Amino acid sequence: MKILFLTNVMPVFPVHHSGGAQRTSLILKALESFGQVDFVFVCPQGVPSRQRWEGMQEARPEVIRVQWQEPKPFRGAHRLGSLLSAPSRESFLESVVEMRRFEVQPTVRDQVRMRVVEGKYDLVVARYIRPAAVAGLFDRDFPVPVLVDIDDLDSEVLRLKLEQKTDFFSRWTRNSRVARLERLIREYVKRTKGVFIANPSDAQRVQDTRGWFLPNIPFHFINGVNEPLPDVSGSQDILFVGNLGYGPNKDGLNYFLQAVWPQVLGEEPCARLRVVGSFLKPEDGSRWAEIENVDVIGFAEDLEAEYARCAFSICPVYWGGGSKIKILESLAYQRTCVISPHAHEAYATSLRHREHLWVGHDDAEFAAGCVTLLQDGALRQRCAQVGRETVCKEFTYESTRRVVSSALAASGFTAVANANV
Repeated sequence: MKILFLTNVMPVFPVHHSGGAQRTSLILKALESFGQVDFVFVCPQGVPSRQRWEGMQEARPEVIRVQWQEPKPFRGAHRLGSLLSAPSRESFLESVVEMRRFEVQPTVRDQVRMRVVEGKYDLVVARYIRPAAVAGLFDRDFPVPVLVDIDDLDSEVLRLKLEQKTDFFSRWTRNSRVARLERLIREYVKRTKGVFIANPSDAQRVQDTRGWFLPNIPFHFINGVNEPLPDVSGSQDILFVGNLGYGPNKDGLNYFLQAVWPQVLGEEPCARLRVVGSFLKPEDGSRWAEIENVDVIGFAEDLEAEYARCAFSICPVYWGGGSKIKILESLAYQRTCVISPHAHEAYATSLRHREHLWVGHDDAEFAAGCVTLLQDGALRQRCAQVGRETVCKEFTYESTRRVVSSALAASGFTAVANANV
């Protein structure tokens, strides 16, 4: 069986370890256990960097890159936008190109289709709706079956993003903009053999299409879940881990520091927050480091050592798509988490409040979770232990491979799906 894997998110090799990169690598590895898989990278111009692209070519010589053109606002849009306030003007210009971002681009479509036909591929598996749309995979005459991993569902990302905005234009147009994108996505995915979803709630949004729940897990789980770390009973350290250049992470951390952290220090003045992650901008690091009891680490060579010293971690993320694998990573190290309702959504059926972790439904409850877990060592350890047990049982690479096998079988490739690798 020959599979063409199409994505706009690089795998973890050679240097990138974001959640999206890890999911790309997991799906790629699972597919490779069932057949020959070649790789095509469909992305905006200028992506990725030259160094990363050369590294990818060295690792996978068959890889090709097809670059799309970002749509621009129609002539006169900027003049119309000038009649609005600055925040509304920005939202207006975004809305002008919103739907055009999902249109087929003929040059991209032709290159991808030629690759599919000449390579005699049996199936295309795509990561994300947008690159699949731009490449024409949803065309009714596309020559082979298609599976799509929607992961971050674009309409949900848009809804949550617009809910964070307070300008008049965003509030006035939010529902209609989200609804029209939902309609387009539903129409697109109906033309596929099915979709992988990372968030169970997304199943309702693509309910007319066959779907398989494929949880995000850390890539290193392919070798088994790491060993647990012993509890540090006297630790006052709280850990934040994440890509600090990613909007939802940075916005969530900013909000936590402004609205929640002062409440925590009011009850536990010795508490310290350690901020760990890649892509830290110097201006962000300087600003955060000025806040009381905040240690800005940035990229950490030894992430396990950061988990080893902390009492628990936090995930104050309020928008974005997919699921937050930093939660599973923390629990795997046997460190419980305090998380937002949005971060909990993808894991709500498996990880429960005060049993595996703490869900802070508002600022006061988030702060209370931090204070409680610092003060109640027994609860903290119990949540961490039960959380790790659940991760080891439900969030494994073998479960990923089984889901991919089921999707291949349902797409008509039974013999491949029964392969034993």
